[in-house]
Amino acid sequence: MEQKSLVLPTTKLFTNRDLFTLFLPLIIEQFLEYLVGLADSIMVAYVGESAVSGVSLVDFVMALLISLFAALATGGAVIAGQYMGRKQLEESREAANQLVWFAGAVSVIIMVIIYLIKPLILNGLFGQITDEVRRDANTYLMITAISIPFLALYNAGAAIFRTMGNAKLPMKVMLAMNIAHAAGNAILIYGFHFGVAGVAIPTLLSRIAAAAIIITVAFNTKQSIYIKKSLKHKFNWAMIKKILGIGVPYGLENGLSFMQFNR
Repeated sequence: MEQKSLVLPTTKLFTNRDLFTLFLPLIIEQFLEYLVGLADSIMVAYVGESAVSGVSLVDFVMALLISLFAALATGGAVIAGQYMGRKQLEESREAANQLVWFAGAVSVIIMVIIYLIKPLILNGLFGQITDEVRRDANTYLMITAISIPFLALYNAGAAIFRTMGNAKLPMKVMLAMNIAHAAGNAILIYGFHFGVAGVAIPTLLSRIAAAAIIITVAFNTKQSIYIKKSLKHKFNWAMIKKILGIGVPYGLENGLSFMQFNR
């Protein structure tokens, strides 16, 4: 007697509409995050050609760092999401906390290194540039490099909300910060004639504000995943290793693709 194979009906965890609702804000947010540097390059044209060149060169470095921090945040989001899917909320929160602290610590180290090797960046990485371009690049780098830890914290905080399926909040924060950033640029460049510093200062302040808002909201204990309010932290290296296991390959791929595209 011929046996009929039993085919069980498959069910989708997420509909196409669910995925669209999640990915669209993410795409917009990522675009807005890179738009900060692009807006600087456009608005600083009022100052002069050397200012445009100086800002554009530094923004190349900043864009590379943004892609690396985004990759690290993705690693944390994947690990937290895996625990969340298994209903292990404590472990999911632990992964989120480890991500925020590790991203913050690593970004501070990167910031210090950037300042220490600043002459190498200006004279070696940027190649043959004029004294005027080097001066403007130096001014922009000195100010915006302070924003590196805040870039990392923002990306880590945004990843936490994406893990919970709330991609709209990071998008709204980044949109508000872009509006404030553009207004600050206009005031300091056209109103007070601050030159390159006129685009660097609003960039720094907007990134600080974005990180402060996203991390503050992430402290809310009513959420399924939240950050613990404590200045004491013990690194869970086993958890961090899992995060890096996803974030590092993704970051290297992003970084190499970015450099290849911008050659």
